[in-house]
Amino acid sequence: MRKIVVSDYDNTFYRNDDDIYTNKQAVKGFMRKDNVFVLATGRSYLSIIDEIKKYHLEYQYLVLCHGAVILKKSHIIQQFFIPNWIKDEIAKILKLKKNHNYIASSAKQTVDINDSNIVRLHIYFNTLEEAKIKQQFIQKNYQDFVHCYLIESNKAIEIISSKTNKSLAIQYIGRLEHINDIYTIGDSYNDICMIEDYHGCIMKNSIKELKGRNYKEYDRVSDFIKDVLKNEI
Repeated sequence: MRKIVVSDYDNTFYRNDDDIYTNKQAVKGFMRKDNVFVLATGRSYLSIIDEIKKYHLEYQYLVLCHGAVILKKSHIIQQFFIPNWIKDEIAKILKLKKNHNYIASSAKQTVDINDSNIVRLHIYFNTLEEAKIKQQFIQKNYQDFVHCYLIESNKAIEIISSKTNKSLAIQYIGRLEHINDIYTIGDSYNDICMIEDYHGCIMKNSIKELKGRNYKEYDRVSDFIKDVLKNEI
C-alpha cells in the first residue's frame, strides 16, 4: 500500500547538515517504493527554494506558508489569499510600514502590503512578549478569517487565510494521490493540526504543547521514515 510522509522543515527535516544528509537518503529510498514525500513548512517559496537548491532536496509536493500554497514540484496547484479587507485592517492596527516590519508573500514572490494576492504576512516585533500579545489579539478578533501563528525564534507572527492549514493541504494531496495512509512529523505550533489529524509523530525538541500527548518522538526524520516503512507507527 502506498504511503505519504509529510515532514516539517525547520528543526525537523533540517536540524544540522549531518541530519539533512541522512534524511535525504531516507527520502530517496521511501520515494523509490512508489510512496509520496511532502515538505510542509511555514516558509515562503523564496525562502525554501534556497534550501532546496543548497541541499539538493527531493520531494513530490511542497506545502508552503503553513498550508496557504501547495506546489507539485514547481507548479502551483492550490493557493489561498488573505481577504483584502482583513489584510488592510491588520496593517492599519499594527502600523505596518513599507519595507520595515513585515514581509508580505504571494505564492512565489515577496510583494507590497497593497498587493491583492497575499498568501502570508510575516510581521516582526521588538520582543517575544509583544508578538504573543498581537498573536492572541488577531486570533481572537479575526479567527473566522485568518489563522495567526507565533514564531518564537524571531519574535514574529505569521498570518494566513483561515480556509487552510497544513492538515487541509495534506488532505488535498491525499485526494490527488488516492492515498489515505498518511504520516506526519513536526515540532511547532503550525504542525499541531497535521500531527493530530494523521499518523502523527514529533521531534524530541518539540514545543511543550506537543509533548506529553503520547506521540512517538524522534531525533531524526530518517528514523521516522524507517519506522513508517516497517509499519511500526
